[in-house]
Amino acid sequence: MKNQKFRDKNFWVVQETEKGRHLGVTRANPPISRAKAELLLHELLERVKEVNRSKEYVYKVIKVGVFGSYLTNASVLGDLDVGITLERKAMGNAYMELSKKRIAIAFKKGRRFGNYIEELDWPRREVLMHLSTRKKGLSMHIEGDDEILKRVDLKIVYQSEAS
Repeated sequence: MKNQKFRDKNFWVVQETEKGRHLGVTRANPPISRAKAELLLHELLERVKEVNRSKEYVYKVIKVGVFGSYLTNASVLGDLDVGITLERKAMGNAYMELSKKRIAIAFKKGRRFGNYIEELDWPRREVLMHLSTRKKGLSMHIEGDDEILKRVDLKIVYQSEAS
């Protein structure tokens, strides 16, 4: 990093180096134990089953895989890296009707969206929010959203029977 001036104010700029890029993606969360990671995974898989059993959600989880430090023998991990694949529970008009229903419920509960795209994405986002529950130490990566899943080997820990 180097100190620069911008409009009479000092600020730090991350240099384009490997260490600089690493600093840019570093989190302030403390490391977790393997036992904590296993508990997080168990809790996540229980929420996956809830989502898939529920008739309320528009999306289902068809695959969950782990990668990163969890696949090593280390007793202390940076976090639990999880790759998740979602799929619509219905297609065509049925999907549209279910989505409209979930969006209407969200509005009734006071949720507001920044734009129309966020509103349309709500049924998928709702599932992701339920899965994550903002647990520290859980790093969810969604297939189709996260390029990292194209570069890592996933160890599949859940796959739905239908897929």
